[in-house]
Amino acid sequence: MRFPVQSILPGLSGVSVTIKADGRGCFADKSGSIRQIEGSGSLKGDNPYLTILVDDGSMCSFQPFPNYPAFWMASGLIVNTRRRGFASAMYMFAREAFLSEWGKRIAPSETVKEDGLSFWRYLDPDVKWEWLSEQGCWRPNLSGLQAP
Repeated sequence: MRFPVQSILPGLSGVSVTIKADGRGCFADKSGSIRQIEGSGSLKGDNPYLTILVDDGSMCSFQPFPNYPAFWMASGLIVNTRRRGFASAMYMFAREAFLSEWGKRIAPSETVKEDGLSFWRYLDPDVKWEWLSEQGCWRPNLSGLQAP
């Protein structure tokens, strides 16, 4: 059975997002522009989810890892302004504003494309990956790891 890879996301150590109690916040992108960010979602019910939106239309959605509800993974990521820190800000917002408050953690998804692999190598270079040729994607290599 597959299980989530635990990570403290060390690549986010330099990312700063200001978060307000109403689920909104802001961050400075790599050019210094202040961007608005907000989150919405529910941890309850049959379909828990979290959605993070940036003011340019970039978004990231998260859902619980199957059979491990304390771990959440990205189920979708659309970044309209690449290489400016938007994806990092969305992950930081998810981690700090929503998931950590309820004892949830972010883990790598089970199907990661090339862009996602590059991003995860930034988020946590210690995560090992294996190629799934039949699916055309990467997934975390669980060799030598134990389930949380």
